[in-house]
Amino acid sequence: MKTRHQLLGMLVMAAGLMFLSACGDDNDNGGGPVPPTSTQAPVNTATRTATVAPPTATRTSVPTATNTVPTVIQATATPTDTPPDGTPIDTATPTATPTATNTIGDGGACGDGTPQGDETCDDGNTLGGDGCASNCTTETAMPIEFDPAKSKATLQTAAFSLPLNLSGSQVYQLGGERASAGDGKRPIVGKAADVRFNPVKVTGLVCACVRGKEVPDFGPGISSQGEVGCNGLEGIDVDYDMDHSIGDDDPTCATGTADTNTLHPGVCNGKPVIARSETGGPGSALIYNSTAIGQISDGGSCATETRTKVCSEGSNPGTNCTSSASACKGGGTCVPAKGPNGVPCDDDDPAVAQGIANTLLTTTGTARASITDANNEVEAYIGKGGDCGGVPCIAEISGTPFNCANLPAASGSASVAAYSSLDAAQIQDNVVTSIFTAK
Repeated sequence: MKTRHQLLGMLVMAAGLMFLSACGDDNDNGGGPVPPTSTQAPVNTATRTATVAPPTATRTSVPTATNTVPTVIQATATPTDTPPDGTPIDTATPTATPTATNTIGDGGACGDGTPQGDETCDDGNTLGGDGCASNCTTETAMPIEFDPAKSKATLQTAAFSLPLNLSGSQVYQLGGERASAGDGKRPIVGKAADVRFNPVKVTGLVCACVRGKEVPDFGPGISSQGEVGCNGLEGIDVDYDMDHSIGDDDPTCATGTADTNTLHPGVCNGKPVIARSETGGPGSALIYNSTAIGQISDGGSCATETRTKVCSEGSNPGTNCTSSASACKGGGTCVPAKGPNGVPCDDDDPAVAQGIANTLLTTTGTARASITDANNEVEAYIGKGGDCGGVPCIAEISGTPFNCANLPAASGSASVAAYSSLDAAQIQDNVVTSIFTAK
């Protein structure tokens, strides 16, 4: 049980990030939403339709003030398969997709402040979430309740597989189609305040809280952004692959990162290789969702109480100080982990208990993840066809597109994602798959 406790945050984080939605903007980058500019470089320049450099998560117990997402880049090389070790097999230099001018045929220039042509609104910006979508169409509320019988995340390691059911709701703002664009795309955004996940009870361990977190580049208060393609979308399948050791191919670790884990210090870890492929049918969606996961060490009761406490600020924020306030060091203060009102997962929980914001791309297509040389063992593999504690790894998961004829109703649609992580506390390398299905 201790092992599961140590990595629950990673599991629940991944699950929380897989909100059922369709996010992006009205720009056409050859098959999907274009996120705000990031300083991170792509790690694979020749894989399928696009390469995404994932956001870097700072693993501290204090939430990071800013939150950004990776840049989607269109590869200029002819698409090819990626070798098992995850290294690029083409050295072509990618070029960033040009920023759209939002001029749509004869429909007018979206964002100039004047509704023209088939624009139904134009408030002078192209962010959405304020009643006027990024393509200058009027937004409609799209409430979604997640089906707890079909919404879950699964953590896969070399030693075990751990499922976790989730439930809750979210309200999205859905834009309309622009006839002048002719692409059938409908932008959609979600506000952090409208993410309402129920507390996750992990009996005997913790109460986990999933929250939406603002991404400033998406707009004030917005935590998710994307698009539904009522004529279909390109790049609907998303692969997230990692190689724990690429030293044989890159002895100077020029393209990787030196491992800081005490089990195998200095090993050259490959950077995540994220690729998109295939074309989805009507109702396909691509998502950027930002969430943070807080863990409250109350034994998994999620009860209303102020007994459970945590260190705030100081030199060891996030430390459980329920039994002793002296556990807080460096000027830290021992405060109720569920806030003064004792209710878990609401707005008065202390910042230190709310977790770190992270952003991932999700899809209604298929998501896959894998790790080669897992746990720094040659040819060890966590992924489709691999073994995860005596059972087949669940490293591929498929979603269900929206029914555009029924929008803004979203019943039956599902969003999925998969990602890999190296050197997690106690359980080491792991793959997480998640699915959220609308009632």
